[in-house]
Amino acid sequence: MRHTDGGQGTARPTGLRRVQCHKGVRRRSKILIGAVLALGIAWVLALLVSHKNARDKVAAYKQELRARGEKLTFAELAPPPSTKTPNGAKALTNLVNYSSGANYPPTMTMIAPGVARIGHTNIGTEFMLNYASNVQRTAELRAILTNAAVLDFNLDYSNVLDLQLSHLSKLKAAEVVVSETAMQSLYRKDYSEAWPDLCAAVDLIRLHDNEPLEISQLVRCALLNVAIGATWEALQENNWTDAQLSELQSKWEATDLLTLLEPSMARERAYGIEALAAMRRSSNMVFGGIMFSGGGTAGNSGSWMDDMRQEIKDLYNRYPRFWKWKSAWSYEEELYYLQIETAAVDASRKITPTGAFVPTFNEFRHQATNIDRMYPDADDHFSQFHLSSSFFNHNFTSLAERETARRLLVTVLALKRYHLQHGAYPANLNELVPNYLKQVPMDFMDGKPLRYRLRPDGDFLLYSVGEDGEDNGGDASPVENGIIKNWLNARDAVWPRAATAAEVAEYESHSASGTNAPGK
Repeated sequence: MRHTDGGQGTARPTGLRRVQCHKGVRRRSKILIGAVLALGIAWVLALLVSHKNARDKVAAYKQELRARGEKLTFAELAPPPSTKTPNGAKALTNLVNYSSGANYPPTMTMIAPGVARIGHTNIGTEFMLNYASNVQRTAELRAILTNAAVLDFNLDYSNVLDLQLSHLSKLKAAEVVVSETAMQSLYRKDYSEAWPDLCAAVDLIRLHDNEPLEISQLVRCALLNVAIGATWEALQENNWTDAQLSELQSKWEATDLLTLLEPSMARERAYGIEALAAMRRSSNMVFGGIMFSGGGTAGNSGSWMDDMRQEIKDLYNRYPRFWKWKSAWSYEEELYYLQIETAAVDASRKITPTGAFVPTFNEFRHQATNIDRMYPDADDHFSQFHLSSSFFNHNFTSLAERETARRLLVTVLALKRYHLQHGAYPANLNELVPNYLKQVPMDFMDGKPLRYRLRPDGDFLLYSVGEDGEDNGGDASPVENGIIKNWLNARDAVWPRAATAAEVAEYESHSASGTNAPGK
């Protein structure tokens, strides 16, 4: 029998047909559920296979590294406590409870290639307001540093992921205070105060020589920048004795930036291994703020379709992508990290024996580029912890520039001593040996003697060939965009000469008009 809908002639399904319809829906649902389960099982199996393959590759590479004698854990690499005594670290930590300040007087301001403006002769009254307190602070710091043989902060390396490094900010604050006080003293022409402060500025770097961590070495480089700027300012004065210049030269000669390069790179590698392992163990998609955020942005586009797409993308970031990273991509990331960092460790071992940075660094960059090409999906697969080869490029060049600056400064101090005794600068650097230097100073960039010649006015030109390794005859032009950002990152790294009054006036007139100064 057929039923109608009130005379309209439309047939309604009978009870049998409704049952058959429901059975069809259930059958299709079962098929769909089965397909979803099959896909899920296939996805899980694929994760397990990729997990095993990726993990095996990492294990094989680690085995290869250990076979050649590499240490891969922080426990193996933890440095022993320093045997030097006395240790001034605790006293410095207890003393320094102030910030580094925001009104540090400008030092060695570059106004043209190879030309710097003297800062201490006109620093303004606002920079002198804290002079009395600075003098007191530096006296207390000098008392600690004069008696100390080392600054060893006895770090607890047992928990590498939670290392407490608050002392680094204290070192920076101390460096700024002693250098600022030296500048203020130079302004007041109080040379008896300025000189011991300059010595303290280098002591803070020299004595902190037993912390093989990448961040610690970068902080030392930053401290060196501050100290060299203040020392350059001081050398524009002619009131120093040979004994003072000799003392400061000895301190800079004893400041070692290279010994900790290789162990700090090795510990950076160990840190990466432990950090990635901890991230894999974590069930939180945000590990120390460096993991997948997965934060939703839906609801802001104005289109429900766009919102839906964003929501799906966020869900993928939160769950499937996260688990893909934990199961496979994290091992891919670890292998990449191990390969890049091992190349950096190998390069750091070659730099000191060869005495030439540029050839070794170019070899490292070539290796790093080839490693990068092996991981075309790095940006998509790796976590925010991922450090590209550019990170290590920056660290290498930062250290190389500061080591170059240190060698230039040591040579300048020897030249000043020679001038003090002879009334003129030498015709060549060989004349500094052996009375002022033990040997002719070498350019860290290419392993050859630093370049030197006399200027027509009797002053000198001293320079390194810079990061390209090419001698451009002392050309201090900036490498990029004609802007002087860093006097060491130029075609040649030229020790700056002091600007004349006319050059300063011209620079200020161009600055006031908003145009580029000459030579920029």
